[in-house]
Amino acid sequence: MKRLMGIIFMIITVMAMLGCGGDSDTGGGKKSIITEPGLAAKIITELKEQSEFKGKEIKVFNNVVVSDTEEYGNTISIDVLVPGTSDKVDKYIYMNGKWQNAGAAFIPDGLTVKDNLMPIDAIDYSKIPEMYKVA
Repeated sequence: MKRLMGIIFMIITVMAMLGCGGDSDTGGGKKSIITEPGLAAKIITELKEQSEFKGKEIKVFNNVVVSDTEEYGNTISIDVLVPGTSDKVDKYIYMNGKWQNAGAAFIPDGLTVKDNLMPIDAIDYSKIPEMYKVA
């Protein structure tokens, strides 16, 4: 858990340094996933409500990338264990206000799927704005 939170914190820090784009993508007044309380949690809830996940336990593999950049706006990239399998992982990307399955996720050499999984709800996505402030 500490490793995953460290990875998320590092990614948020890097994205903040690359340029947090509060008015990107859809025009002025857009809320930033990095600074808006509850926005990331709401977007993760939308993923959990997708037909392939509804009523199933969702497990995250290895990383979650949360960003808001000038070029892409609010995005989340998350690798998820395919329900009903023990070793298939798909990458889901939230961009332009919707989730899409980007296909099979890359599994680095030396990492086993079963040893790098955690429940999606083990991460408190509502804390992202607090982590950003610290960064």
